[in-house]
Order: sequence, then C-alpha cells, then structure tokens
Amino acid sequence: MSAVFTLAGALALLQVPVLLDSFDGRLSSRWIVRLGASSLFAGALLSHIGLALITAPTVLRALHLHRFAAICDRLLLHLGVAVPSYLGWFALVLFTGSSVLWVRGVIRAVGADRSLRAGLEHLSTSSWCGYPVRIVESSVATAFGLGGRNSTIVVTTELLNRLEAEERDVVLAHEAAHLRYRDPALLRALRALELAAPRWLLLGRAIGCVRLAIERAADESASGRAPQRRKAAVIALLKATGIEAPLAPAISSVETVARRIQALRRPAPRVSASSLSVATLLVATLLGVSIGGIANWLSHGHTALALAGWCPI
Repeated sequence: MSAVFTLAGALALLQVPVLLDSFDGRLSSRWIVRLGASSLFAGALLSHIGLALITAPTVLRALHLHRFAAICDRLLLHLGVAVPSYLGWFALVLFTGSSVLWVRGVIRAVGADRSLRAGLEHLSTSSWCGYPVRIVESSVATAFGLGGRNSTIVVTTELLNRLEAEERDVVLAHEAAHLRYRDPALLRALRALELAAPRWLLLGRAIGCVRLAIERAADESASGRAPQRRKAAVIALLKATGIEAPLAPAISSVETVARRIQALRRPAPRVSASSLSVATLLVATLLGVSIGGIANWLSHGHTALALAGWCPI
C-alpha cells in the first residue's frame, strides 16, 4: 500500500496546477503560481526518487555490490514492489535520461541568458523603478526581463513606437513584477522540467497553467484595480501581439493571450479565504499522502536494515 499511496500522491501533485486553474477569478494568480509550482516540483521530485529506488538493486548487482542490492530488494519488497532486472534497467534509462535532460536544459537556459546579457552590454541604459532598462533596435514588438544578480528589463524600439506613455508604463511594470518575484528563474526551471519529464507524465498542460498564472500575476501587479490602467494593459497586449507581429517570448499561445485579456477586462480578483483554504488543503493533503506512504515504507526500511545487520531493531 505504501507504493500505491506514494505513487498516487506524486502523480496527483503533478496535475494540481490544472485543478488550480479552475480557481481563476477566485484566487490571486500569485497564489496559483506558488501552490502550482510547489506541487509540480514536489511531484517531479517524488517521481524521480521512485525511479532511483527502482533502479538501485539492478545497478548495485551490476557493480557486484550484492549485499547492498539485497538490502534494496528487501526495502522494495516492504514497499510492495518486486523489481525484475529488465524493469530496473528500464527505470535506469528513464532516470539517467531525465536527469541529463534536466541538467542540459538548465545549462542551456543559463548559457542563453549569459550570451543575451553579453549582447546587451553595449546598449545605453536608463532606469525604471530601480531596474535598468535597455532598449534594443528590433522590428519585433516585445519586452522581457532578465533575472539574477543584475536584473534588467529589455524592450524593443518597435514596441516602444507602438505604445502610448501609459501603455509603456504598464509594460515596464509588468516586467518589473516578473523580476521582483524572480519569475525568470522559475520559467527556466519549468522549461527544464518540460524537457526532462517523460511524455507519459502529461506535464504539458500543467506547466502551461503555471506559465499562464505567472503572466496573469504580473498583469495584475502592473495594472492594479484602476479600470483605466487595466484598459491600458489590454491595449498594450493587443499592440504587442498584433497579427502582423510575432508573439512575445513570454506568450505561449494565442489562447493564453486571450485569457489574459479576458481577465484584465474583469475587475481585479479579490483573494477568497475559502478558495485559498480549499486550494492549500488540496496540496497539503496530496503531500501528506505521499509523505505518509514514504514514512510507512521507512518504518519497514528500518526492519530490512536490521535484518541485514546494519542497525539494531
């Protein structure tokens, strides 16, 4: 039963962002980001630990560490899982492949960030609300933030030419919100997770929901509750994503843009205490189920180690 609880909890955690998306309008987007990203990474970590556990006996036997392999076999039997050799090698391929892809994704994202920063060094810099702003000559209407120690807002001349003064202010406030909440680092981690996760985990929609919530949270932070400011945010989005212009990098699809505009045309959402409680309870319950399964397994694990002579009963 430990295996069932742990696996069910981990897989359910991976789909929590999709459930939280149904709280749209009743829960602030920033809370959806916090709860959704936490559950997503917790589920991915638990799934990765499970793969490592299944892989361990096969790898240890291949390394002629038979005593350690026997201990792992006993632990897995207490977990309720019997691992044949072929399943162990299959799990090893998944574990190694996902780990390599995760590291590769992070390295590529960091490398792209550094090369982009290097290309911006020669540009003149202005300042907005404490953040340096660099203007790039480009025919693409877009703006984005570079996080890290030297956070920077980058905006293209094409976007500046399209926008009025208040619209520019909203766009800069949107990017400043991303930097203030360290969204660029979270987006890089989500991209690495998307590359590393096996297709059968079906994380595409869950990751898309977190990305949408990240953009929505920045929209709400930039536009506030003033109707005129929210209208300026809608106009800026429409101008930045005109039919003749490419979509901005932060925007994943036309549907995402449509949902952001629809949300900005409504009054700013107020945090519902009941909705927040239900969402938090949902995540906490799923975490509790997974951790409870692991705790139950660890209690059996002590017995297995004792039988192997590694610790007293």
